[in-house]
Amino acid sequence: ILIYKLLKILIKALIVAIAGFIFPYLINYLNIGLPISADINTGIHFALGAMALLLIYEFFHFILYFLKIITWPFRLLLRRRKK
Repeated sequence: ILIYKLLKILIKALIVAIAGFIFPYLINYLNIGLPISADINTGIHFALGAMALLLIYEFFHFILYFLKIITWPFRLLLRRRKK
């Protein structure tokens, strides 16, 4: 299960990195008007930034999931008291 989760995160990171790399070229192609140069260096920076944001999101998602597992008995007790 752990390998499956890791592989899933790696595939998401690859997709996000490709989207981040394409972003400056897309902005220049659509003539949005943002002062972003479309070159390899900028594409790599955007790809790394997108991957960093994804990893931060996944980290906080894991923390919330872990907290839900820990607090499950307490939430179950509170739910039974309300009935």
